[in-house]
Amino acid sequence: MLANDLLQRKFERALNGYKAEDVDGFLREIYEDYQQFDRNTQELEKKLTILAAKIGEYKEQEDDIKKALIVAQKESSRIISASRKQADEIITDATTEHDRLIAEGEKILSDSQRTALTTEQDLESRIAESRNMLRRYSNLILKFKTQVFADYQKFLIQFENIPEYENNSELRALVGDNNTNNETETE
Repeated sequence: MLANDLLQRKFERALNGYKAEDVDGFLREIYEDYQQFDRNTQELEKKLTILAAKIGEYKEQEDDIKKALIVAQKESSRIISASRKQADEIITDATTEHDRLIAEGEKILSDSQRTALTTEQDLESRIAESRNMLRRYSNLILKFKTQVFADYQKFLIQFENIPEYENNSELRALVGDNNTNNETETE
């Protein structure tokens, strides 16, 4: 029923019935209320249509957001997986390099220790050899010194036993006689 139907509605008159003016006034009030109600309903239906469209848009956006979220989650999982793989590779490479450097360092240390030990042994051998040579030379020098000192003492004794000549002619005669004896012995 529409609002205009209320105004056009006619009632039959009865003998002891209601006053027509009161009924018409009441119908007019109902008509106005009904018109207001009809306007409100139309306005609400427009709003409802707008809201339904918005809900549709939001549902489409929600679906798009869900799809984007799913893509983001997948991409996030892929990135995390790739990052973990790359981190594992970096750790593996670093561990390998660490182990290589440690092994190289240990080899260098071992070689250095071996070289140091060889050098130390060679040095100790040379020191021992030098000490032995020093002892031998010291002994030789001591023997030589002792021999020279003994020879010098003999010379001094012989020198003291040389007779003293008062003049040189006696000495020349003695030396000349020895030279003559020496010449005779050589021939």
